[in-house]
Amino acid sequence: MAPLLRTLCGDARPRAITASGNVLFVSFLTDGTITRSGFRIRYSPVLKGCGGDAAVLSGSEGTFGVNADQYVRGMACQWMILVEPTKIIKLDFLSIDLKPGIDCDDERVRIHDGPGASAPLLGTFCGRVIPGDIISANNTLYVNFTSAYSTQRKSFAVKYTTLYFDPAPCNGSPAEMNGKSGQFWISRSQYRPNLHCDWHITVNNGSRVHVRFEQFDVTSSNNCSRDSLVVTDGVTGQQFYTLCGRDIPGDVTSSSNKLSLVFSTSDYQFSSNNGFVVSYTSRKVIPVSDECGVPAIPHQFPRIVGGSEAVEHSWPWQISLTVDTYGHNCGGSVIDKRWIVTAAHCVTIGPSQMRVVVGEHNRSKTEGTESIWAIDRIFIHPYYDVGKSHTNDIALIRLKGSIEYRREVAPLCLPKTEVLPGTQCVATGWGQTRGTGDNMLLRQVHLPIVATSTCNSYEWWDNRISDAMICAGEEDNMKDVCKVCIIYAVATHNGK
Repeated sequence: MAPLLRTLCGDARPRAITASGNVLFVSFLTDGTITRSGFRIRYSPVLKGCGGDAAVLSGSEGTFGVNADQYVRGMACQWMILVEPTKIIKLDFLSIDLKPGIDCDDERVRIHDGPGASAPLLGTFCGRVIPGDIISANNTLYVNFTSAYSTQRKSFAVKYTTLYFDPAPCNGSPAEMNGKSGQFWISRSQYRPNLHCDWHITVNNGSRVHVRFEQFDVTSSNNCSRDSLVVTDGVTGQQFYTLCGRDIPGDVTSSSNKLSLVFSTSDYQFSSNNGFVVSYTSRKVIPVSDECGVPAIPHQFPRIVGGSEAVEHSWPWQISLTVDTYGHNCGGSVIDKRWIVTAAHCVTIGPSQMRVVVGEHNRSKTEGTESIWAIDRIFIHPYYDVGKSHTNDIALIRLKGSIEYRREVAPLCLPKTEVLPGTQCVATGWGQTRGTGDNMLLRQVHLPIVATSTCNSYEWWDNRISDAMICAGEEDNMKDVCKVCIIYAVATHNGK
């Protein structure tokens, strides 16, 4: 005889009942004493793990969750992720659309750092805001989902992957990393007082170590005096960064083939910070000229009206200025290893919310040539007019680190003489294409310099061009790079 799940009577609506297998038997018995309005039951198939024992997930990666068609009011689902003992687990929420609540009391996903609900709780999630990545301390995670009695169907989806776990960096013996690429981290559950963790990265001679911070959340203090991650060149001893706080730092490229990272925590108290994830790759050194305006990759100009896609990295001084909340915002140019020139109207929100990306061409994907740099300080022209005229719309950005020039990244020249009318200039960027191409790819267009007197004529800009501006474009075919055809600063390529 099959096990009895529940015996029901009365007028209180019971919670959902889930069978342990694919068959459920229901019997109804009445007596002759009274007549009631009866009952109605809706049944639907549910996911493995939703009712009864937890579904065990293994393998190097996978996905799980509940979609809108699988959602049932009052359901309870459990998943246990169990991977190899030498690995830990990284969870990435692909989507979440659950009933919101201050404490997620009605509906929630709970993640425990271990094999069951008694393991330490890593987080409780609901609503629509996608949580950050979650990394386990060991090779097991337990995930529990409880749905509300809402009639609106909800859903969430989670992807898990495995990461190699090496406790040695924090046990007195530095981790020696010699591959062409790799990743290391301190997870939230690994984060504790009195840590001292060392990673030593070595790549082939003639190459450089390029580091990118995927996630960063370290206890903040003045001068990072409590907890810190220190990044140092392994040969020269040059210290690139002493890091703490929550702002994701810019990329770092070593000046030799070795790089060292040391993470230290104080004995102050246990931290609730999430730690960090660091990735590195090896980049081969290709000799390039330090001379400004000399691209290693020649550019070409097809005969296309309205501009064309640029040859990849043929304008190596082009940068993408990004804002943390929505991505690409403006263009700009490299003029020195720590200096970028851009428009003043692009940098009014503050340096901590922006990044400079060099080596970019296709903004829709990562190509491996990009480097992301944090901003140290912004210098806006003191007489910049934020009104309609935008006179002196120019700014300088000083980076926190120094760019290493390579075939995809090089500086351009600043003009030494006046740029005369009729001079053919080039505008590059990811701006409006007006149907001429994909604005995710770097574009280029020829623009001739136009005399100020012509630009101030009634047919053009009707005396709105000041002496601090340079006008460029074509009267019959305005291929301007922005909404107006005014250039506020002209840089040159190859000194011309």
